[in-house]
Amino acid sequence: MSEPSDTMDLNNPSIGGINLPADGSWVTTSNLCFTLQDTLFNDPTTCLEIVWARDGHTNAYATSFVEVAEWVEADSTQMANGNIYDGLESTDGDASCFTEVCKVVGDYGIRLTFDTLDCINKTACFNVQLRTEDSNGWGLAGQNYRIYYDAALASWQSGTSTLGTAYQGFQLIQDIQDVDASATNSNLSFEDTLGFLNYTMDLNDPSIGGTNLPADGSWLTTSQLCFTLEDALLDNSSTCLEAIWARDTLTAKYATSFVEVSEWIEPNSTQMANGVYYDDLEASDGNDACFVNSCLYDYGDLQDNSNMTSANDYQTQQVNNGPAHLIIAGLSLGSTVDDELDGQSSIDALEDGMDEDGLIIFSTLNVSPGATIKLPFSYTNLTGHTAHLEAWLDWNGDGDFDPINELIGDWDDAITAFPTIMPIYIPTAAQTNTQLGLRIRLSLQDDMTPYGIIGSGEIEDYLIGISCKQVCLPFTTEIKK
Repeated sequence: MSEPSDTMDLNNPSIGGINLPADGSWVTTSNLCFTLQDTLFNDPTTCLEIVWARDGHTNAYATSFVEVAEWVEADSTQMANGNIYDGLESTDGDASCFTEVCKVVGDYGIRLTFDTLDCINKTACFNVQLRTEDSNGWGLAGQNYRIYYDAALASWQSGTSTLGTAYQGFQLIQDIQDVDASATNSNLSFEDTLGFLNYTMDLNDPSIGGTNLPADGSWLTTSQLCFTLEDALLDNSSTCLEAIWARDTLTAKYATSFVEVSEWIEPNSTQMANGVYYDDLEASDGNDACFVNSCLYDYGDLQDNSNMTSANDYQTQQVNNGPAHLIIAGLSLGSTVDDELDGQSSIDALEDGMDEDGLIIFSTLNVSPGATIKLPFSYTNLTGHTAHLEAWLDWNGDGDFDPINELIGDWDDAITAFPTIMPIYIPTAAQTNTQLGLRIRLSLQDDMTPYGIIGSGEIEDYLIGISCKQVCLPFTTEIKK
């Protein structure tokens, strides 16, 4: 219990005071202000109680009560009689309960968290999340997001709302790419390659309110942003994507408008919430901003001299649609696989490290066309999924792998186990006495071609020389008696 007490006396009793109107209307004599607890705003069953001190009601607490003096004449007053005491009680409704009259403005935090990475299409998606920072769940109304990011490393691709049908979908307001803002002399590390994204998600039906931010402070995903990434983010562990939420004091040099989140009060009534926590996407966030070893590829190493195909000129390098496999755990030709940034064009097909261990190629193959080569083969598949093995050999030596006519093997390890000895039938029209390209691809993807990027597995390139011993045909015999 609290018992405040105050007085207001006449400074000059000779001139009297203010008249109380004869019609019984109220006269405001003073104003009392109180600091209130949150329960008054958030719990409709909690109301403020104030009772006037008076005889017969508050005697147990004190013997002094409200005293009002009536002015009679100069230097003459007398006590007036208190007859009606209107205490502030829960029965007075809004006079003591602030459910509808006043609402605490919510505090929110915002962050951007990594969700998925598509190495084939070089796309990363991030979740935009909000939470309440004041331990009181409140209704989320409209939102206006503004974010700066390093446009030298990423470009905005798409945005999606993850909120329900009470909200509008993702509404793009502005997308600005690669602006030189270095003249502002700000402290952002990427201000000379600044990208800016602005989008909104408003309530479709403000009469029903929005999604509640949980009172326990857990994060709510409101939308998803996807960016197309530059190779530097995928190939270099020291390069990280930077993204900064627009807010006062940090990004004011670029614009005066910042992230805005509205709190739903009642039908057709919202108010701005306070942003007090901003979790930016920075290098210190580790894998949220850096994609270390996330997109490592294995390439081939047959010779590739130009964007054409001819003898000893195979499509190996990335610019020529060369084959590449995203390296995943537990799937390889042989037992090892290594990564490269591009196809390793070489005369002897030996520039792809030491991982060419799926097939054993003998140093000399003296086999005639129409015969079959049998080469030891091994692979690793610990993924729990069906793996697919396909191989091509450039029989005519023109530098091109015909996807159909030069396909020498097509196996699925869930149907028929891959061979431990790979049989290669040599057609009678095969080019002899020269080095022919052999390309083997292992993947969780079926129906591959000899070219292009695949999202799993390994590629191995080899050279096979088919040499034909000279023989004399037909044979003749001479029988002597």
